[in-house]
Amino acid sequence: QYINEYKNSFKDNIQVHLIIGEPKSISKSWNDLANKCTGDALMMGNDDCIFDSENWDLILDEEISKFPDKIYCIWFDDGMRSYMYGDFPIVSRKWFNILGYFTPGCFEFTFNDGWITDLGSRINRLHYVKKVKVPHLHADIGLAQKDKTWQKHRINVGSGVFKRDEIKFHSLKNQRIKDAKKLLNQI
Repeated sequence: QYINEYKNSFKDNIQVHLIIGEPKSISKSWNDLANKCTGDALMMGNDDCIFDSENWDLILDEEISKFPDKIYCIWFDDGMRSYMYGDFPIVSRKWFNILGYFTPGCFEFTFNDGWITDLGSRINRLHYVKKVKVPHLHADIGLAQKDKTWQKHRINVGSGVFKRDEIKFHSLKNQRIKDAKKLLNQI
């Protein structure tokens, strides 16, 4: 029933592909989704982001055109940490093809956005678009309930899943340097 309701909620001109399988990390799931996508821009997104700006897609196209080599890391104003990085980064299909992944696939839950932002910073391709509002309805700032998923992954930022992902992020700095060089070679 849920799948049928989901499919029926989209207009006829939008292709929707549902991927149903064994549970896996969000990092691996985003790569599964990216492999199925047909578009030129890949955006990380969660069920707690809401597009609150008209013509955001046209604005995105305009911003993307500023990068003729099609290598960029763009993000919108999520109302949380946008001045530092984007919780929902957008990269190109070319970026994905060069690296062979959208997200690194190694994290249990967190640090995927930080990985992408770190790569964008290393190649000087971070691009913040403040005029597009995509509020992040996040429990950390009181815009959503602190449900079971939040409790499992976030309640103890200094331990558990968050800590394991943080350690992994720092331990893989050399991999990000290597991947940034792959991107730089195409600029």
